[in-house]
Amino acid sequence: MKRVFCCFGVITVLFFGACDSNKRLSQESAEKAIKSVAATHTVTPKFGMWGRELCFNAQSISSIEPLSQFTDTEATALVRFTCAQNFALKFVFHKDIDKRWFLTNLGFVEGTCGDSCGQVDEMIQDNQNLKVLAQ
Repeated sequence: MKRVFCCFGVITVLFFGACDSNKRLSQESAEKAIKSVAATHTVTPKFGMWGRELCFNAQSISSIEPLSQFTDTEATALVRFTCAQNFALKFVFHKDIDKRWFLTNLGFVEGTCGDSCGQVDEMIQDNQNLKVLAQ
């Protein structure tokens, strides 16, 4: 009888050890990665006087919407920024082969940039090769 319980215990431990406990990206982890990336940026300098008006930094984040995760390996979050020009960016997360989540790039959000689409597009292009761990 002890052998049965011992075998059952070993099988249970192995089963729980094999489960992927990190399938979904948590909202808290995503927000930390987003704020980390935003904190490293200040005003976009490439557009002269317009660059001073369009901010991309942690202080200008007005909201981070709940994560959208349609697959086990990709998730997105829409982040709205409030500055002289309001705009939104899509932050894209991917899970690597080691099952760790990374913020990998920014995306365009249709109809959210108003007159500043050129600046927003430039910020997106400048942030296409990110690898910020979301944990």
